[in-house]
Amino acid sequence: VIDVLQKRFFFDPVIWSYSLYHNDSEVAIQYLQSTNFHTRVGPYLRTPLIDTTNTFHPYLMEYLQYRPIINARSHQLGTTVSNVKFNARYNQFIKALCFCSELGNNELMGVVYYLLLQDRITEAKALFSRVNFDNKQLSDTQAQAPPQPFEGELQYDYLRAFLDFYNEEPKVARDISKKYADYPVPHWRKMFK
Repeated sequence: VIDVLQKRFFFDPVIWSYSLYHNDSEVAIQYLQSTNFHTRVGPYLRTPLIDTTNTFHPYLMEYLQYRPIINARSHQLGTTVSNVKFNARYNQFIKALCFCSELGNNELMGVVYYLLLQDRITEAKALFSRVNFDNKQLSDTQAQAPPQPFEGELQYDYLRAFLDFYNEEPKVARDISKKYADYPVPHWRKMFK
């Protein structure tokens, strides 16, 4: 029946829902995509039938920019976040991460960013040390080739340079800044000056 309806470009959610009962995964995927099921199960659910990571990930990784990252304070306020919008966004981000089975590099860098905005430098440095973009073995030909940029490299370099200033003797910040001296996007070029 579904084959005939598909050939006629007709979709009926009730008929398609029987695919779950009959264990027809191809049709079940179509059915689940037509429902709001993905909004009920939360972000980061990845199964053969449904993948909610793509629907949530862009919003999760949309960071609000707060400048400067360094907070100007004459007295420490503790760990209380006084910016209401920031606090809401941070809590939303952390709740979304609760659905992750493991944190990838982008998620770890997101947490580092939010920790830096709260002046939680020690925790940010410890977490940043877990970011690993060298997690694959290279063949001999790949090892000899010039390094290729990876997704998130710019953000990784920015956080690495920024955190380097919290070391007694910064070692890498100058070299990283030189790397982006002629970067084509003015916003990022300015960030590294």
